Amino acid sequence: MRSILLLSFRYPPYSRVGAYRWARLSAGLARLGHRVEVLSVNWPRGPEMDWFAGTEHTKIHVTRTLSGYPHALKAVKMPTTGAGKRLRRWTLSAFDRCSSDDAAHWHWFMVPAAERLLRANGVPVLVATGAPFSVNLWAARIKQRHPELKLIQDFRDPWLTEPASGVAGDAFAEATMTADCLVSVTDEMTALFAKLSGHHHTRTIANGVDLEQVRSCRSSAPARLDFAYIGALANGRDVPATLFLQWVRRRRDEGRPVRAAFMGRIPPTLARDFEDLVHSGQLELHGHGPQRDAFALAASARYALHFNGPVAVALTQVTTKLVEHAALGRPTLSLNYGGAVEPFIQERGLGLSLRADAADLPVRLDDSLTTNEPWSLSIDDLDAQRSVEAYSQLIESV
Repeated sequence: MRSILLLSFRYPPYSRVGAYRWARLSAGLARLGHRVEVLSVNWPRGPEMDWFAGTEHTKIHVTRTLSGYPHALKAVKMPTTGAGKRLRRWTLSAFDRCSSDDAAHWHWFMVPAAERLLRANGVPVLVATGAPFSVNLWAARIKQRHPELKLIQDFRDPWLTEPASGVAGDAFAEATMTADCLVSVTDEMTALFAKLSGHHHTRTIANGVDLEQVRSCRSSAPARLDFAYIGALANGRDVPATLFLQWVRRRRDEGRPVRAAFMGRIPPTLARDFEDLVHSGQLELHGHGPQRDAFALAASARYALHFNGPVAVALTQVTTKLVEHAALGRPTLSLNYGGAVEPFIQERGLGLSLRADAADLPVRLDDSLTTNEPWSLSIDDLDAQRSVEAYSQLIESV
């Protein structure tokens, strides 16, 4: 089995979704016999997550460096008012005047460390994953200095193709032109990268889900909630979330209440705007917590909610949340603006996909409460082990 050097800025104990893909993949590759050298930065250890354990393997060795950026400030819980909040905002803004990319200065520490690891271990395959996507740019420059390396550029999101990435416009071309393979998580994203780069070796390797682990969180109890949302409301997801909560308020005012719960990072403005729903019992708001708690909340609802915002980046994305919902035995109710998510839900019988900009959205939401379709929830081919095996084959073949 070949060894790899993985450049992963957000790697456990980073505990948010950005670490999920490679926490799973590196653990699985190690079990198959690959040696995985990981280069990352120091993160504060938060609540233990079930998916951390697999990265503590004898074939996984993690080296951590400075980042040149106060990245940990974005990961720790800080006071919402007072001096702590002002200090955090001032510190981050001082650095963000130079770049909004957390890894914009990492190359000063990462590149020398990577080259030391390459010399010491004779690793033949370099894998770079974003976000932040300047990591992919620094990986390309390492490849330029060491052309004998095989470089796999792994993209979880299409941010590097958009101005919102905070990376210079020609970064995508530089990051992809020397790569031996471009990997992304959906066919739509892979097609986008192939078109923009002209690269002939592109692959789709989905974000697999440990179906057995998620299914262990299923509940046989009657649903206590009508809807539950787990995750962050970032990248415009607060827009359809606001439409949904306006509908919840309307149902309450009409004497036809429904109950919903949100768990994760919730914008303070949204929490304030719908404080009345919390007081009247139609809405529960829970902060960021352990993954099993989030699964338990989703399993307690009739529908698990999914939101995609009105942003271009969402058009090629399919989140693992949809697979996790199905593994919990719950259909998804998705409010989105089109893109890859709609056929994914429809073809696999995962629930309902509604256009958030449709004039009849409130009516469609009303109808969801009387829909009793026998959802097929077809997700067995998206088990994490299949993604690991596909990546292992790619590593051996580049």
